[in-house]
Amino acid sequence: MNTSTDTGTRAPGPPKGVIPPSGGGPRSGFLSDVIVELGFAKREAVEQAVRAARSPGSTVARVLVESGAINEEQLAHATAERYGIAYVDLGSFSVDPSAANLIKPSAAMRYQAVPVGFVGGGLLVAMADPADALGVNDIAVMTKMDVKPAVASRPALDALLERLPLDDLVNGDADAPLAPAPAPASSAVFWQADAGGVREAPPARDAEAAPGEAPGPGVEELDGLRAKLASTEAELDQARTRAREGKEANAELEEQLEALRKELGTLRAERDEACVRIEELEDADRRAELARQALAEVREDSERERELLAIAERELRASLDGEEKRRQELESRLSEVEGSAFAAERAFEELRSAQSRMRGALRALADPDEAPDEPSGDDA
Repeated sequence: MNTSTDTGTRAPGPPKGVIPPSGGGPRSGFLSDVIVELGFAKREAVEQAVRAARSPGSTVARVLVESGAINEEQLAHATAERYGIAYVDLGSFSVDPSAANLIKPSAAMRYQAVPVGFVGGGLLVAMADPADALGVNDIAVMTKMDVKPAVASRPALDALLERLPLDDLVNGDADAPLAPAPAPASSAVFWQADAGGVREAPPARDAEAAPGEAPGPGVEELDGLRAKLASTEAELDQARTRAREGKEANAELEEQLEALRKELGTLRAERDEACVRIEELEDADRRAELARQALAEVREDSERERELLAIAERELRASLDGEEKRRQELESRLSEVEGSAFAAERAFEELRSAQSRMRGALRALADPDEAPDEPSGDDA
């Protein structure tokens, strides 16, 4: 039954087990960034995984799974978000046997991909590596359908590969009865990831040619085609192996490059800190040099002051010595003056005594009868 947008009927959402991408397209950056954005692991755990994945043959995703930081389902979900495609949980999704049997089990094992349903005229293929463009193209050629890849966890995909072909099993339930399998291009309707809504799968082609059509190829021609197909499949298998190895090496190099980028960022930060520290040390050296110059100037000034002080001290001592000599000279002169004054005083006393005697003699001459005066104590 076709669902038309003219009738106003709303297209149903994705079936159980199918989770469309939240971003509507591929995300930029690395898978580890998507794991952090989805909240599956903390940034610290991812950074530790980046450092641990530097050894050859290891990836950040594998380290996170092996360390228990995330599980296989979370890794598959993050991978789907990284490539902008749907994630299919094979544990809850109803696998269509007619879709799974469109390719041989050996081809599904080789490509690590299994068709699980029909999506709006296309084929929903669960695979672990959505970047395997060669596998997607090969499945599209083999099935003659538009392949729409979806990411499934590797353990769930391995379990489904072991059950192929799904002639008697639906989702691994061995006891569940099966109706006759429909034609490879079943008319079952599944969620359409494109903008066109839900559409029916293309009708099945009859196994026999219709009247008036040319007959199919002969047995010998079919054998030749099968041989060519086998050779081509072998070559494609080798090319796919080389492409897978190249992608794994590329993924490893990308993880190592991311680790080197983060390490480079750390080194740049350390370099900036070292530059700041060097500038601080250079500034401290400049200040120390200025302090040494100032100290040398102070020492020179102090030396000059000491020299001037010594000169002043010598001059002062010379001046004191001169003053001492002058003092001694003055004392000597004072002693001489005192001696002269004492002699002058003695001479003055003698002069007075002589004057007194002269007055007495003069009185005696004037009056001989008058007795001469006794010399006074001053006259004596």
